[in-house]
Amino acid sequence: MDQAICTVTLAPLRREPSDASEMVSQLLFGETFEILGETPKWLRVRCLHDGYEGWMDPKQGQRSDAPTPSTAMALDPVGYLWRSPYERQPVLMGSPLPGRTSTGELPWFGETWRHEGEASDPTAEPPTEGRLHRIAMGYWHAPYLWGGRSPFGIDCSGLSQQVFRFLGRPLPRDAWQQALEGRPIDFSERTTGDLAFFRNDEGRVVHVGIVFPEGWILHASGEVRLDRWGPDGIFREREVAWSHQKPEVRRMMPLF
Repeated sequence: MDQAICTVTLAPLRREPSDASEMVSQLLFGETFEILGETPKWLRVRCLHDGYEGWMDPKQGQRSDAPTPSTAMALDPVGYLWRSPYERQPVLMGSPLPGRTSTGELPWFGETWRHEGEASDPTAEPPTEGRLHRIAMGYWHAPYLWGGRSPFGIDCSGLSQQVFRFLGRPLPRDAWQQALEGRPIDFSERTTGDLAFFRNDEGRVVHVGIVFPEGWILHASGEVRLDRWGPDGIFREREVAWSHQKPEVRRMMPLF
């Protein structure tokens, strides 16, 4: 099965092979995928980092039999790869940087580019509460976007997936899939870095947030925001209203 790599800053992944179809996720620059099928205008793909499937524009990727592995990820909201003083490629927070060296050089299809911006390596930096806070708050005030995975638009499960990827803990794409990970804990045992899941009236998991200290939760609802929360749900102080009732807390990893 052919493999390929995303060559644009951000590529939409759609439910059906149509520009008008719902965006179900996104591929970031440098992320790899398998090609499951194709039409003259569309590729059916499976993302290698989380197994998610969808349709993308073939002009936004390039076949690559052996993408250069790397654990480095772009940490700035926006950074750049430079090929020359006049040609640059924007890369967003969370984008993998395949083959990036400690000096910022990055081999890219036979050429040497230089990454201008900060990078993070989850295999070299242990997860700490401070690291979680720094990474998660990098998405603070990002607008809510269904299917989004970047600081310029992200959904609730995209937020938890991206933050935990920085910490070396891969998660599936959707909230209901993430709710099958880790282990359940009692609300009274919650701690920073746990995930809280919320169900709708039909019992389906539809929302997820990251537990922060001192009674705060970071989640994407309208925007990535910090709200107070408790066993009854999330309290939105600005609106003086409760939302997302009866959380179920799960521990994904022994973070700290």
